[in-house]
Amino acid sequence: MRLPAATPRPRAENTIALINVVFLLLVFFLVAGTISSQSQRAVTLARSQQGIAAEGDRGIVVLLPDGSLMWNGEAVDVDLLLAQAVPDLPLRIAADQNAPAGRLVALVADLRAAGFDDVAVLVSRVPGGSAQ
Repeated sequence: MRLPAATPRPRAENTIALINVVFLLLVFFLVAGTISSQSQRAVTLARSQQGIAAEGDRGIVVLLPDGSLMWNGEAVDVDLLLAQAVPDLPLRIAADQNAPAGRLVALVADLRAAGFDDVAVLVSRVPGGSAQ
């Protein structure tokens, strides 16, 4: 007498390894997010109803309230900035709302004269109403 062959039961999937990987990725991104590069000084951007969204720290020049410049986390002057920056890449200026407007206009003019075609000033968007 022949007995029918028993069909093997499918093994239960082990999800512990998947949970461990997801947890490790979560921890990694939490740690990486807290140590990402940020400007050394806080800048309060000027406000506008229309603005350009920040694209990360690369290519961002920070104009501080005292009129000094920072680039890649280091204090720079216009000559050093022009020597180190690449004119073909976009350059964004994060000007503090208390920075001198004349200094901002002069900086944009200097950058344009040096061949930077893609220069923009970053602002903080305000919904509707009035820009302060």
